[in-house]
Amino acid sequence: MYMDHMVKEWQKMKPKGIKTDRRQEISTVLFADDQAVLAETEDDLQRSMYNLTKTSEKYDMRISSEKTKTMAFKGKEP
Repeated sequence: MYMDHMVKEWQKMKPKGIKTDRRQEISTVLFADDQAVLAETEDDLQRSMYNLTKTSEKYDMRISSEKTKTMAFKGKEP
């Protein structure tokens, strides 16, 4: 519940996510206390992570850099 408030505040900053085929945009996926941040460009991802870090600090939460991973995909849609 606490994390939900933090994520909602972060989403007010309009992080750029990935576009789906239905013209929707997904910027994050949550499961328990884990979060995946999605972006189409490296710059958008860095901006989202910066804003998420600043928002989490307001809630006395910290993002574990030891557990943080980056994954990149390249290619065109089929």
